[in-house]
Amino acid sequence: MIGGRLAIDAAVVPDLARRLAVEPARLIESFNHEAGLLGMGGNGNPAELIAAGGERATRALELYCYRICKYIGAYLTVLGGCDGIVFCGGGGGDVFEPRGGGPPGWFVPPAGGKPPPGRARAAGPPAGK
Repeated sequence: MIGGRLAIDAAVVPDLARRLAVEPARLIESFNHEAGLLGMGGNGNPAELIAAGGERATRALELYCYRICKYIGAYLTVLGGCDGIVFCGGGGGDVFEPRGGGPPGWFVPPAGGKPPPGRARAAGPPAGK
C-alpha cells in the first residue's frame, strides 16, 4: 500500500475487468491513481490524513503503518539486522507518525528497540527543519 497506488499481481487485471465489466485500462488507472491511502482514507497524503482524523483516515493509516512494519521485518530477516532505517518523502521524511511519533502501536521499532542516543531519532523534525 502506498499513497495513491495499489500493488497488485498483474494477472488480476483481466479477470477483475471481466468480473466488473470494465475496461482493463480503467482498472489500471484506478489502481495507479485511486487506490492505496487515497482509496482507503480519502487522501493519499499521510500528513493530511493525520490532520483530518476520523475512522476512515485512522484505518488507512493503521494499515499503511502495518505494511511499513511488515516490510521492515522482512528486510531485517533477509539482511540479518541493520544499523539504521531512513524514512524519506511523504512516507516518513516529513510525517513523523509512521516512524515512531504517532499513537502507540503505529510503528514499533524492530524488537521494541530504540535508536542509539545521538545516532538517529525515532520521531521529530528532519535535520535542518
